[in-house]
Amino acid sequence: MSYTNGYKSLDSVNKDFWNEAKVNHERMDELYNETGIEKMLSGLKTLEKRDIFKILKIEKDMTDDANFFEVINNRDDHKYLIYLKEFLSRKKRAIEELYEKKFANSQFRFDSSDYVKLVHLFYTSPSFLYEILVVHEWKSKSTGDLFTWSSTASSSLLKGIASHKGFQTKIIDTLYRFSKQNSQYKITAHCILDEKKHYIYLLYKQTKDTKRPGFDMAKRVKDIDQVMFSINIIDKIIEIKAPTKMELYGLKKYFNQELGELTEIIPTVFTEYTEDAVLRVFENGEAASGIEPEDFEINRIVFSNSLLSKSPEITIELPKSDIWLSVIDAFNRRIIDLNSLKDVKQIYFTSDSCTRSVRSIMVGEGNVIFKLDDSKLEENKKKSIMKKFMQKFGFPINQPVENKFKGGISDKVDRLLRLAEDELSDDTVFYDEFVQKEFIYKNEVVRTKCIYCNSLVEPEKDEGGEEKCPNCSDSKLTKVNSMVHKINHDKIENFVFSIFTDFINQESDCVRLPLSDWPYRGKNYRIYKFTYKGKPYQCIVSGNVLSRKMLDMFERQLVPTILIYYGVDKETSNIFCLDTMQHLTFGSIYTNSQMPTLNEFIKDILTGLEKRTQYLIDSAAIKANTIIQNVSDREEDLNVYDQDIFEDDVFTIIKQLVPNSEKWGKEMKGIAVPEGIFALQYMDRAGMEVHQQKVVFSYDCKLNKDNKGYNLKSDEKRKGLDYISKINNLKEISAYCTNGQVTAHIFISNKFRKGQIKTMADYFHKQIGREYIGKPIFITAKVISHLHSQFLKYREEITLVPDSFSRMLHELFTVEDFVVTENKIDELIDDVVFAAQQYTKLDTSRITKKFKK
Repeated sequence: MSYTNGYKSLDSVNKDFWNEAKVNHERMDELYNETGIEKMLSGLKTLEKRDIFKILKIEKDMTDDANFFEVINNRDDHKYLIYLKEFLSRKKRAIEELYEKKFANSQFRFDSSDYVKLVHLFYTSPSFLYEILVVHEWKSKSTGDLFTWSSTASSSLLKGIASHKGFQTKIIDTLYRFSKQNSQYKITAHCILDEKKHYIYLLYKQTKDTKRPGFDMAKRVKDIDQVMFSINIIDKIIEIKAPTKMELYGLKKYFNQELGELTEIIPTVFTEYTEDAVLRVFENGEAASGIEPEDFEINRIVFSNSLLSKSPEITIELPKSDIWLSVIDAFNRRIIDLNSLKDVKQIYFTSDSCTRSVRSIMVGEGNVIFKLDDSKLEENKKKSIMKKFMQKFGFPINQPVENKFKGGISDKVDRLLRLAEDELSDDTVFYDEFVQKEFIYKNEVVRTKCIYCNSLVEPEKDEGGEEKCPNCSDSKLTKVNSMVHKINHDKIENFVFSIFTDFINQESDCVRLPLSDWPYRGKNYRIYKFTYKGKPYQCIVSGNVLSRKMLDMFERQLVPTILIYYGVDKETSNIFCLDTMQHLTFGSIYTNSQMPTLNEFIKDILTGLEKRTQYLIDSAAIKANTIIQNVSDREEDLNVYDQDIFEDDVFTIIKQLVPNSEKWGKEMKGIAVPEGIFALQYMDRAGMEVHQQKVVFSYDCKLNKDNKGYNLKSDEKRKGLDYISKINNLKEISAYCTNGQVTAHIFISNKFRKGQIKTMADYFHKQIGREYIGKPIFITAKVISHLHSQFLKYREEITLVPDSFSRMLHELFTVEDFVVTENKIDELIDDVVFAAQQYTKLDTSRITKKFKK
């Protein structure tokens, strides 16, 4: 039963009454015993005290303070006045509103203070405290979901929910079923704003039932959340403020049964603004209306993305000060741009002596609503803020705004492809266009429908095997023919690839490469590859968020990657996207697919990726080093780690050590080539003479899963020698190399068979011929990891003397005993560090100090 009905007279007031009114009466009793009523009610003015005498129907004259407290103290209900003082906290506006409702036309009313009004309400009917509580909680929450209905309704529904057990049981059972029988509910209180027309209801939802430690003793505590709704039967409006969608759906179901089908009230979409006017607000500070609003100071603004690398969220904030000059500066410096209204995530401002915020929410057909936090906000202040916001920005608060910006159109495309198969409808923006292009196709299927909640569902089975609705747990299910929509991945992928082909055909320094396939966990991904200005790039299209492991595999290839998602929320995919990749949505591609915009759009993407190339190499190499350290000289537990991954990891390290390197390996399967080659070029000093040295090395990766070590059998010997011979026959090699040939062929493995190393060296020496110098070199995964670690450790010194480092690598990969060791690496690195120490640095800090003086 609603507490509002349970405490109509003073005789019914007890400890439970004050407990449910959230008054800490036990603490007030302790304070009363310590200080007395004089201190508890100190601060009351003479007029307030006289009004209290009248409310309590005390006929004695109030001569002075001592007389007042003496009279009050002798009453049995004197502590109620103390409890009401405690209840007053933060509820003044609710008290004022309810007092006007109850005593608007009364001749017997008191306006000396909010406290006196509260005393008057309580002594008129204690239940008014619960109505105050309901109004206070209602105003503490932001505007809820609004619905209307077409049938007639009477006040019997209002009174029934408030006081009749049948009504209350039905609404509680409905909510219980929609919570999947996980939550208990009860109607706690209600407020009568108009006896025949308008009620507000407060329900408690039990969230936890726990034992909590207390200072005196542990207590059982049932935590609650609040569900609230109001019904206005004259205006035919229901407003629901629910903590989860389940409560919202449950209440809608209940009112659909009681009043007929509810229709959500969606404000008309605001379209009367221009993009240029909004941009001028951010770029120049000009108010969209031409009139700068007074008393409207913006203290903080959050942009959901920026023009910085990977488009991070940007917050500009100055507590207690206007930040708009900073916003203008950020726009002019090209840190921030406005590509969509949704880019403005939140705005915090101070106006009419209160601080509020609005946040952008995408609604409907990709429109944006800037929702005001209007909790505890007086109506006149709310209207004033809405007017000033409109003056400043040119679009309203709490009303859907058409997203006219290019990014807004892109958002509409992405939203369409994110809709569930049974949420798509013929009147959705871009629907007809996408059906015509075959991005979307229809398919008739047999679906399960819940008769109780009237929704299409995937049924769940209970412990007894009976199928039930996952929303309301009802077992009344039926089969229906339903038209569903599917997204055609192949058509979308082909469209994206055709966009890049159009770009390539327009650019003379672009070359399209053959498509390649990437099988991963039972699914095949197609990769579109091309070169731009001689550098490789690749593009992947996916309707699902790719795993971090798969993205790492693409990163290992050291090919700048454009990842295009459709049907995936950008914020979700951003969580997994790597900094080294360019992440786009299908909407952004689709809205930029026409020339000349297409060329500019793709060139901007490629320019951004080019700037990240070195970071891509650094990131992949550091990750590869960690993995190779783990592999080390192990040969067991390598079921997941395979030859292809080993090749990629080794190449990323080589690429960072020697930028002039190329990987062949699995990219050229079926052709007899080594894993790759790399070239060193440096100036070699011999006394007074300086000579330029150019040398080339080929290498092979051999992942071993045999505890004996990799078997360099006869065909491996022959292949190694053949690789050198083939490369030596290339005129590019003879023209480039100082010695006219490949210097060495390097074998890289996690473990070798020691006895085969000398055999391989002897084979090379015998078969290669006197005119060639090529020799085999062996380095383990553990040692190449050590080499890379030393490179990272002494990178600053290496940067100072690159010739010394290249000379070191040349010497390292031509060691006399054919095996590269950690000791040899440390010895040569020490020489590089010593050479760097001869480099004289300018004491920039000293110069700085002089300038400061």
